[in-house]
Amino acid sequence: MDPAYAQDAATKNYVDNRTVSKSGDTMTGDLNMGGRMVKGLPVHFPTLYSGNEAPSWSQVTSLVNEATANNEQYIDDQDAVTKYYDNNLTKKCYSGYVPILVENISRTGFVTTASSVTDDKFRAYGAFNSLNDDGSNGSWATHSKTGWLQIKCPEPVTIWRVALKARAIDGKNITGWTIEAIMEKNLNHC
Repeated sequence: MDPAYAQDAATKNYVDNRTVSKSGDTMTGDLNMGGRMVKGLPVHFPTLYSGNEAPSWSQVTSLVNEATANNEQYIDDQDAVTKYYDNNLTKKCYSGYVPILVENISRTGFVTTASSVTDDKFRAYGAFNSLNDDGSNGSWATHSKTGWLQIKCPEPVTIWRVALKARAIDGKNITGWTIEAIMEKNLNHC
């Protein structure tokens, strides 16, 4: 007969089948620790590791730190990435990456420069502004037949599409152009 009360005696068979041995045993079912911790787990990985041992918190944090700090090859979607990797990832933007600019040094981080301009009405940022109501409507003009226009982007980005239009003035058509990009640390020009 199995014990029913705290003072009842238990048989060896009852104890052997319903308790877990301190020297090692197999348990089925859930172990409710009542909010307590399991202590005394090894700090380092055992040399003979079978794969079903409980890891210590320091082992888990060590694995995560090593995986994120030393891993530079991200292959699968579930791979961990570092903040540095994410911040320096070149992004491909499908449309509208460069905003409408109203000054050469924008609060959004874009900086435009040009080889020269004809006057203040046709400054470098004008090439990235189609909202001007002064008639220039997205224009940049230089004194000579050749010139360069540069925009510094606030972060690395892959620019893969550019709209290039000449002003509707006879003899002012664009007859040749080249797009170049420079990518250096803290220098993202296109």
